[in-house]
Amino acid sequence: MLEEKCVLAADVCTPSEVLRVLSADISARVRWKVACNRATPADVLLELANDPLLYVQLKAAENPLLPVRALCLLADHLDERIRRAVAKNPAAPPALLEQLLEDEGWHIPGLALKHPNISSLLLERYAVAPEQWFRMAVALNPSCSVTLLHRLSTDPLLEVLQAVLEHPNATEEIRAKARLCLTLEHGL
Repeated sequence: MLEEKCVLAADVCTPSEVLRVLSADISARVRWKVACNRATPADVLLELANDPLLYVQLKAAENPLLPVRALCLLADHLDERIRRAVAKNPAAPPALLEQLLEDEGWHIPGLALKHPNISSLLLERYAVAPEQWFRMAVALNPSCSVTLLHRLSTDPLLEVLQAVLEHPNATEEIRAKARLCLTLEHGL
């Protein structure tokens, strides 16, 4: 019976009313599968974001259908894993990502800087940050502009230069500049 419930909970073709019932199941595994399901209704995800078990909350925080108001509440969660999930959620809005830049340490701000929804103004600000991991996160952002990649192509950090070289927006001129910097700065 548990396996059947798990299969139903994971199936994107399961009717929303069935997912609603399964979201209240006694089995955390079933609730976890409902939280992972990209067809789970937003109101059900709201409830699962407050599940007593952290790993169910985590899957709800990762689900792009979780309403923004719930993402905003979870951005202040005490557990770093939940805040990381919020920073990686594809639906995270720019204002929330900006808030996550204030998180302690570098991991969550780094995830926020790599998010494609972060504002270009914040990418510009952090492209010249003294903290190397912020510059690297900017270089890894899929929305990083040619202008910023040009600026980062002379960064002293090897990992930033590698990210610039591999970035799909980097022109051949930018790549040549980064390769020259790798040769001069790192002997590569």
